[in-house]
Amino acid sequence: MSSIDMDQYVGSAIRYITDHADEGTAVYFGDVPENFKVPSIYFPASRTVTRKTGLGGVFTSTIHFECVFYGADSWTAHAAAEKVRNAMRKDRCIIPCIEEDGTESGYGIHTSMPEVDVTGKGEVQMLFDIDHMVEEVPDKGPVITQVNTTTASKGG
Repeated sequence: MSSIDMDQYVGSAIRYITDHADEGTAVYFGDVPENFKVPSIYFPASRTVTRKTGLGGVFTSTIHFECVFYGADSWTAHAAAEKVRNAMRKDRCIIPCIEEDGTESGYGIHTSMPEVDVTGKGEVQMLFDIDHMVEEVPDKGPVITQVNTTTASKGG
């Protein structure tokens, strides 16, 4: 099970993308301003879906990670997104996990292969998923004892 916080996954993905983007690329979170710079990358809040996995308190959260590359035209934005996607493919879709202080933890985070799609004039979206497994440890409660697991049979 993972002891890595989901925020570390998102922060590590953002760090990886910005490290592989062209120098001088502006980065935006929350809302893109009206007078945004080009080239730039916009990181909206990620969508997360959690599901129960197996027995006990094991859950998997899938982070649907999205970012948008902006360029002077769609070709330029697409080239910027492909540069990051190619780096991820070269790294086998494993990005370094970053600690809170910015240092690498020594762990890798597995992602799905990113999808790149032109979504508007000078705008290209890149999407990929990250799975995060956690085990919820239940509170200690009463212990069940003296359980008989044998079965009686009829007949003679």
